[in-house]
Amino acid sequence: MSVALLQVEDLHVDFVTEGGTINAVRGVSFDILPGQTVALVGESGSGKSLTAQALLGLLNRDIYDVDGSKLLFEGRPLSFDRRQQPPGFQGRMTGYITQDPSAALDPTMTVGHQIAEMFTVHRGMSKRTARKEAARMLDFFLIEKVFYELEYELAYSPEWLRVPLDGALRLLGRIDEAAP
Repeated sequence: MSVALLQVEDLHVDFVTEGGTINAVRGVSFDILPGQTVALVGESGSGKSLTAQALLGLLNRDIYDVDGSKLLFEGRPLSFDRRQQPPGFQGRMTGYITQDPSAALDPTMTVGHQIAEMFTVHRGMSKRTARKEAARMLDFFLIEKVFYELEYELAYSPEWLRVPLDGALRLLGRIDEAAP
């Protein structure tokens, strides 16, 4: 039997408001095996995004109280605190794709620059190599025309929806080069 890629047991996410403590995520547990696809399904506000953000250590610890009895990645203990996660966990081993594509793109930077920046930060590529890889990625997904565009120029187009997903998959190396 293979070791679970991700094991989560009894995850809780709370935060304090003027009205009191909100128990946003209560007792979530699941395992993801290698090669398995898992979807978090629920109504708006049910805690799907908070669950994903908590697992990746993306929640501000000054605002959110995140706790769980077990968090393992590939059988190794993992912290809910981003500062205590292993180097490369975010960006090379895992990624977060927002539900709203506009939240993933900075409206002040071109799409090409943002994708290239992922490669310089997470893969250590030179700026020149990263720009070439970003252009190659956009060409691979037949959306090369967006390289020099700003986020607002793409708003609600099919490309606007694809760029964050395509970038994350390319960065994680989860793209099958043979089938665009």
